[in-house]
Amino acid sequence: MMPIVEMLEKYAAQKNARFHMPGHKGYGSGAPKFLAECFPYDITELDFSDNLADPSGAIASAQRLYAEAYGAEKCLFSTNGSTCGVLAMLAAARGKIMAERASHVSVFNALKLRREEAVLVNNRYSDGKFMPLAPDDVRYALERNPDVGTLVITAPNYYGETGDVAAISGICRERGVRLIADMAHGAHFAFTPLLKNIYRFCDAFVVSAHKTLPAMTQAAAVLVNDGALFDGINGAMRVFHTSSPSYVLMASLDYARERASLAAASGEDRRVFDAVKEITAVPGVKFMPNDDFTRLVIEDTDGAAAERYFVSQGVRPEFSDVSRVVFILSLAESRENLLKLKRAVETMPHFVKPADGFSFEKPVFTPLKPCSGDTEYVPLGEAEGRVCAGSVGRYPPGVPLFVSGETVSYAAEAARGEMFGLKNGKIKVYK
Repeated sequence: MMPIVEMLEKYAAQKNARFHMPGHKGYGSGAPKFLAECFPYDITELDFSDNLADPSGAIASAQRLYAEAYGAEKCLFSTNGSTCGVLAMLAAARGKIMAERASHVSVFNALKLRREEAVLVNNRYSDGKFMPLAPDDVRYALERNPDVGTLVITAPNYYGETGDVAAISGICRERGVRLIADMAHGAHFAFTPLLKNIYRFCDAFVVSAHKTLPAMTQAAAVLVNDGALFDGINGAMRVFHTSSPSYVLMASLDYARERASLAAASGEDRRVFDAVKEITAVPGVKFMPNDDFTRLVIEDTDGAAAERYFVSQGVRPEFSDVSRVVFILSLAESRENLLKLKRAVETMPHFVKPADGFSFEKPVFTPLKPCSGDTEYVPLGEAEGRVCAGSVGRYPPGVPLFVSGETVSYAAEAARGEMFGLKNGKIKVYK
């Protein structure tokens, strides 16, 4: 059942003379083929098409099906990606916010908009990668910050690690703290018993269907398990979300849920799981253990060199860091692509792991205060001890190494490779 898809197909088949938005009028005369094929289904709010701001028809039905799939009470679609969902969830959060340090840049942007003091629980940074958040650190940080009302975590991370969400949830419930999660990379966990249910522990979470399900880029959903919190998030979504949501993106959300459900029902997830076991058994290649069999991570290699090798073999990884290469598979990955990946892994040359995957460990938690004042740009390598005035990091994975209001540390070690937030290699700091 795909309510939005079915509604759009019905309207396209009517071939009306369209004297409404969008300006392409539903036909693609002179347009590239892929656009001409999309135009008939790209519509605006009409008397039959429902309205994302206050849905009661096809969109409402599609959101209800999503909520059921994830075992949540309510669902809100986003055609502005998970970023919009993160902004809305944090805008509706109660009390002081505590956030995982290894959060996506959107979390820090949301904290900046709140202009309130927050607390960061620091993840350990090892060999060029943030590690999952430790439950004991969460407990310690909450005990020493009794005014925290909401904790924000990331699960899974870009490397397919979820950490112990159940334990962290239990700690939050002991103290009456709401748990909000950026689960952008875990949209597919709901559709296979081969992955654990991490959603039921959260009061609200956001998933990026476009990352791991067959949905178009920017297609995401916010799921809520707390009725009171839902009202706040729903109101905030109307502030941050476009008033002209894409029906094509919403249709892809509709399709992604249906396709993922069918994949598990037909055993495609098991087929992919078994193929992954064969790939990770290839001798001479080390794979990083994680919590998501669809997220393959080759480690202990030269990430950049290995990525170039795979590209030369017609295999495009998601990204690489200093010593790893990350591949994102789907629950219904094609046999052809799985075989191609396996062959490339089998013939992968040995690349020597670089020695510059630095590590550090900060205090368990640090305060993050809103800052204002004059700023200036200084070379990143010379910014040690200065207060950062904007987020700086690498994308992927989109986790800042330095955030606004945070004292810059380990700057010399971090000043390697391309990073967002810099201007000609310089970082913005407060004077």
